[in-house]
Amino acid sequence: MEVDENEEDASKLWAFQCKKHLEEEDSIENKSEVERFLAENCEDPNNSGFDILVWWKLNSHKYWILSQIARDVLAVPVSTVASESAFSTSGHVLDPFRSDLTPKMVEALVCAQNWLRYSPNLINLREAMDDVENYEEI
Repeated sequence: MEVDENEEDASKLWAFQCKKHLEEEDSIENKSEVERFLAENCEDPNNSGFDILVWWKLNSHKYWILSQIARDVLAVPVSTVASESAFSTSGHVLDPFRSDLTPKMVEALVCAQNWLRYSPNLINLREAMDDVENYEEI
């Protein structure tokens, strides 16, 4: 009889510890920052006064890593330059009224356009091998 009671007590203790462990594992403290962020209620999409930068500033203490990522992503300036004019080498790219691109960005775009348009001369493999053989003979 005592053995049965001890087994029953051990079984109850084990069940209690399992339940406690599962509750702790499911607690907010053990969730990643992304999981906590996704579990939070969404802001009202119809709220025209919602400012994403203010929201991240106010919630940066709860989501420190995500707020750093948001700061980096949201800091990228929006460009209204059309892609045709951005990759155009005509005078419109350098026109201050039509482009907010920095001179360094204009230079990078022009260089990228030149690199993309450049088609290297294909090497004739037979001629190259003949040249190598000729040089080896000398």
